Amino acid sequence: MIGLCERGHRNGSGRAGGRRTGRVLILLAGLGLMGPAQWGAGGRAARAAGAPSAPDAVLDAKRRAAAELLRSGKPAEAIALLEEVVRAGHPDWRDHLNLGRAHDKVLGGAHAAEAVEAYERAGELLGKAGLTGAEERSAKVEVDRRLKVLSAQTTKVQAAEDEFLRRLDALEREAIAAKDARAVRRVFRLKGAMYRTGGRPDCGGVEVHAGQGWHDTEVDVRAGVTYRVRAVGTARYKSGAVATADGVPGVESANGTALLGMLIGQVDGRPGVFYKFGSNGAFTAPGTGRLRLSMSATDKESAGATGGVTVVIESQP
Repeated sequence: MIGLCERGHRNGSGRAGGRRTGRVLILLAGLGLMGPAQWGAGGRAARAAGAPSAPDAVLDAKRRAAAELLRSGKPAEAIALLEEVVRAGHPDWRDHLNLGRAHDKVLGGAHAAEAVEAYERAGELLGKAGLTGAEERSAKVEVDRRLKVLSAQTTKVQAAEDEFLRRLDALEREAIAAKDARAVRRVFRLKGAMYRTGGRPDCGGVEVHAGQGWHDTEVDVRAGVTYRVRAVGTARYKSGAVATADGVPGVESANGTALLGMLIGQVDGRPGVFYKFGSNGAFTAPGTGRLRLSMSATDKESAGATGGVTVVIESQP
């Protein structure tokens, strides 16, 4: 059965986002849209009477730079700028419309979900502002048209993803019946990749390596939702013990939590509370937070350990 997973979206945070922002700041200066006053500490700027404040001037500069980036065929850089503008907290339908256009231009429709979200927000703001002029009416027509096209595309892509996951479910059952652990592991990896790239935050997949402590699943569990956690693979410890996700039979880890090598989990914000998943476990999240996984062992026990398990996490209906 396919787990019920909500669609999510990516963001431009992190190291890659920082590099893009750096390039964008250089572009702002190069276009003459951002001067030394906006680079200075706190954005202090001496301005003439009646000139816009420094923060507003910076936002306007970013908007113009984003438009230039779009014209230059660089939607990723434009998205990074426009997301900064949107996060500034001054809702403007034009910013969300341009953000939708930028996501729309990403090759292969990879940002279709993000484009839909931006267009929908632009439509909401247009509704609040009222269609008072030709510009607003034209924007409303564009938003409605793109949402109609993208919704149809998104529906088709979602149907294809669901069909592929159903086929993987069938292959998984066959592999389990044949006791083919390698095939099961491959199916788990494919499912994990589908969940990650499909923007399904309630489902995920991760490789948990023995000897590397806690692993971030990138799955934020929600209070009251039940999750199934399954794993396949083996790990070998320096003592010679070999563990599956169920642990080494009869060998307790010195951490006092579970068998040596057993797959265990923890939700952020609940220190000292561990869940024993093994190869096939489930739990109902008591609160909302990031799920992290590890193969049960102390630092001493895990030193020099090799191997690990492939894990798939799915919310349940």
